[in-house]
Amino acid sequence: MNILILNHYERLSPRVYLEAITLKKYGYNIDVVHWCRKSSKCLPFGLESQNFNVSFIDLVAPYGTKKLTFKLPQLYSKVFSCLKNRQFNVIHCAQLFLLPISISIAKNKGAKIVYDAYDRYAIDYAYNYLPKFQNVARIFFEKLENMLIRHVDGILTVSTPDEFLAKRYQKHCRNVQILFNVPSIDLKIDSSKISFLRRSYKNFYIITYVGGLNRNNGIFLLPDILSILTQYSNSILLLLIGNFEDSADRDFFLKKVEEYKLVKYVHIIDWLPYTEMFHYLKISNVGLALFQPGKHCSMIGKYSHRKLFTYMQAGIPVISSNFGEVGKIVEEESCGILVDTTSPREIADAIIYLLNNSDKAQIMGQNGRRVIEEKYNWEKESKKLIKLYKDILK
Repeated sequence: MNILILNHYERLSPRVYLEAITLKKYGYNIDVVHWCRKSSKCLPFGLESQNFNVSFIDLVAPYGTKKLTFKLPQLYSKVFSCLKNRQFNVIHCAQLFLLPISISIAKNKGAKIVYDAYDRYAIDYAYNYLPKFQNVARIFFEKLENMLIRHVDGILTVSTPDEFLAKRYQKHCRNVQILFNVPSIDLKIDSSKISFLRRSYKNFYIITYVGGLNRNNGIFLLPDILSILTQYSNSILLLLIGNFEDSADRDFFLKKVEEYKLVKYVHIIDWLPYTEMFHYLKISNVGLALFQPGKHCSMIGKYSHRKLFTYMQAGIPVISSNFGEVGKIVEEESCGILVDTTSPREIADAIIYLLNNSDKAQIMGQNGRRVIEEKYNWEKESKKLIKLYKDILK
């Protein structure tokens, strides 16, 4: 049985990568086709090239903007040319705007379609528009998505408050599975690399943030937080692992760091493969998830944000938001502190509390690690994935 994963970036997201690994383990053949949007030629990335047949569709385009719409005719033409001579039983489509061409090709080849809605696509697209147009845009994209998913055979989606997204999908498709966005406990880490990093960062109290660096995640508050912390201790180090999604945001953040004379307290590392990133988390003292209030974060369910589960897996205490569902898992499992993430003082006070109470911080970290091993892990979630595939391929 051949599965073709049609992906909208140069590499698979952590969740889709775990899905692909699981499907291969169950005997499915996996091909991955990435859309390469960079100007330079893309190459198979890391473990993907070892586990799957990987190929690329080259078409330079922006990320996450309205301008993307104008690239779709070219993209669809290239996707059709790429797939017309391939044989597969399922198209595993990882993006809303790839659904129209996936449906067209699948119908032509008699293949099934799995729509992997691991983001709230219709809602997120609407946020690209001015506030006064966002409600209209959301209605449009939801109606478009509803129309398209009537032609798919299965949907994988994320947790949302009251599971409103899954309930909408279930009105149009009978095979819908909510997958928690959790890590695998079968993670191969290199103890020697962790030891090396511990020596390299010796005597630092490391506060780490991983993921996309943007204002919705509280990045612009970090210089103010760090300014407070460095008055308390000179051993503080802020470690950011990820990419700025906007060059203007990066320039603004770096300018603020320089103005506050905090350059020596900030270390920025570009995006890393999951295992490499995890090595840094293992030497960290605190993990930050500073989601900001707003419509976007109010749509996030407590089982859908990978960042929190990643910190828990590393066994470090988490500082996250005290609004909505996004930080509920931290509160329920006693693995960190929830704060008003718009307040640099409150965030800094929480970090200082953990710094002064290392025994309590250690217990929080242990709590997080334990529930990952016992409840929130991919090994449990993967059973839902396999059930969906077996149902649609009966």
